[in-house]
Amino acid sequence: MFEEILSTLASDKNCTYTREDFTVAGNWGASAPVSIHRLRIAHEGLEIQMKIDLGNHNLAEVNVVIPVNSLVSDFKLTTKEQLSRLFSFDKSPWKVKTKDPQLNREVSKALDQSGLTKLAKDEIFVPTIEGLYKDLTYTVFTRYYLGFNNKEKSVELVIEFYKELIQHILSNYGNKLR
Repeated sequence: MFEEILSTLASDKNCTYTREDFTVAGNWGASAPVSIHRLRIAHEGLEIQMKIDLGNHNLAEVNVVIPVNSLVSDFKLTTKEQLSRLFSFDKSPWKVKTKDPQLNREVSKALDQSGLTKLAKDEIFVPTIEGLYKDLTYTVFTRYYLGFNNKEKSVELVIEFYKELIQHILSNYGNKLR
């Protein structure tokens, strides 16, 4: 079922989808089937890469490398603990750490517009998303556990988040020579 959803998503979003199946040896002669699903999404001349590991770690990892012509602040986004969300005036599920208030607003806006904020409020969607600047490139990396309902929907929403964030970074810090 997950493969069908990814395959449909790949054709709808005009991206490349591959799947690799294998078995990992476990304890006492047992083995575990593992499926690695990969999506490569072209956007604005860049490639968003997504790797979904099902069966062993049940993790999704996403990254993109964006050429920039000026310094972009690093950021790290995590999810607030459930208890602190209950007693907080700010009902956002996110903690964004960055020195740049504009980048903080744009990351929050991309989370809202992509639907990830709603997913984090409705499900146990707990990603770690980091943006790191080095040598005129800005790398955005995401990792999250897939042990929640609607994990299939998270794939599309994360892609939309990346597209929103790429737009912001290219328009404010991007390499105009592309």
